[in-house]
Amino acid sequence: MGLKSLQNAAPAPRGNLGRPAEAKERAMKILAATVLVAIVLVAFGCDDSSSVPPSVQQAAVKAKAHGPQAPPRPTTQELVNGPKRRLPLTPLPFSVSVPPSWKVQSLGAGSITVLTGPTPSGEAQIQLTSRATAKKEELEIIRRAAKKEMSQPTTESLSKKTIKADFRKIGEVEVFERQAIGQPGPLTVQDADGREHTETATPFNWTLQMFVPQGDEYALYEMNFVVLTAEQYQQDKQLLQPILDSLQYDVAAAPATTPASVTQP
Repeated sequence: MGLKSLQNAAPAPRGNLGRPAEAKERAMKILAATVLVAIVLVAFGCDDSSSVPPSVQQAAVKAKAHGPQAPPRPTTQELVNGPKRRLPLTPLPFSVSVPPSWKVQSLGAGSITVLTGPTPSGEAQIQLTSRATAKKEELEIIRRAAKKEMSQPTTESLSKKTIKADFRKIGEVEVFERQAIGQPGPLTVQDADGREHTETATPFNWTLQMFVPQGDEYALYEMNFVVLTAEQYQQDKQLLQPILDSLQYDVAAAPATTPASVTQP
């Protein structure tokens, strides 16, 4: 309501209001108070979201979509020498000892399961997979191939150099660990904002295969590092190798006959 409207709406002073000058002064005080209240209501009572700058609205929507702010990143000292916890590698019947910030996570609408967590160089992702069952003869072939692979001389023509191909046992479970380093080349990666860029890096293949006896066959499970480079390995090996070395088999979580989820190699 405008000033003129308020003046027109004010009734003429009469009766006990006193002299015309006093009545006019009182009317002006009432008018000033009314205008002040209107200003206060506009300033503090307006909840129209359109009054918020678009940039602020966009930031709010983005923050809501990304969820609460992540906790502070652990230091290298905390990751390597800090406390650890035993984490089941569901759906695999195994567990490992990891820093508290590590977790098992489903990606791609649940079709991919990874063990993931912060590392000194950034973040690691290890895909957890159930493979088709393997026969005893197949395991022996893999064992012989691993020995041959390690005995081959290194040549410049090889696209990958095997630097580790070892078998070890966890009870009755056969564990095959393989590491191979490739040739430096362009690698397309994404930054924290999802933007892609290309950098020169050396691919590093690191895989664990676990053969669990099941009668005349083996249930086969696999842990495979996703997009790991040799440069990352050098920075993170003090954390990553003990995690893999801590692997334990959980009999209670193992399927009775065949893997619960079978993925063909």
